[in-house]
Amino acid sequence: MSHHAQVYTTLEAYVTSTAGKKAEAWNPEHWPMQVRHAHRKWKLHVEKRGNTPLVTKCPLCSGKEHKHDVKAGRYRSIKDRVERFEKRTAQEEIRFS
Repeated sequence: MSHHAQVYTTLEAYVTSTAGKKAEAWNPEHWPMQVRHAHRKWKLHVEKRGNTPLVTKCPLCSGKEHKHDVKAGRYRSIKDRVERFEKRTAQEEIRFS
């Protein structure tokens, strides 16, 4: 299942979508922090790519979660899996012979 990307053409649209939707659920003390975070992300985007729309993707579809799992050590590379498979088959051959 693919998740749709969000496209933001203005800073105001990005701020209202990130901070405005759940404003009632957040503590009012943290409201400026959410706005500052949105401003910082928008500013970095404009510095890096110019005045182009900001496109945010789903973390699952963009591979961010997979990258985080690799960094955290919760993911085994193909080499590790092949080595484990070879070791297991060698042990089974010894046991059954």
